[in-house]
Amino acid sequence: MPALMVCSLGDAGQSAARALRAPVVQSLGTATSPLHDLVRQATLTPLSHYTQCWRFQSAERSISLAPDFVRRCPAVDPDDHHLFVSPGCATQNLVHAALTTGLHADPRFDPCGDGVIAANPGPTQKQISPLFQAGLA
Repeated sequence: MPALMVCSLGDAGQSAARALRAPVVQSLGTATSPLHDLVRQATLTPLSHYTQCWRFQSAERSISLAPDFVRRCPAVDPDDHHLFVSPGCATQNLVHAALTTGLHADPRFDPCGDGVIAANPGPTQKQISPLFQAGLA
C-alpha cells in the first residue's frame, strides 16, 4: 500500500493540522478578536474547486459572508452552484467554531438579496460539536 502511505500526513502532519484548526488563542497563546478567529476558522472549509469564492466583512459584533463573483469558475461551475454553496459551507464552519468559544452564531440569509449571509454572534455555553471535533481528528 505505498500509494496510501503517500496520502497520509503522519503524526507530525496530524498535529500541525489540529493546531491550524484550533482557536488562535489556544494554539498560539495570543489574544485575538473572537470574530477574527471565527473568520479564520470559516476559511478552513474544504471546497470542491478550492477557490475561496467568498468575501467576509466583520464589524464590532457581526460577520457577513458573500459570494465573490470575481472568483467564479464558469467552465466547471456554469450555474454558479458552488459559488453559492461554498459560502454556506464556510458559514457552517463559522457556526461550529463559534460554539467552541462560547458564542452562538445564528446565520441569516436573505433569498431576495445578493447571496449575503449575516451572523451576529452572541454569548452561549461553550461546546464542541461532533462535526467540529471530526475536523480536529
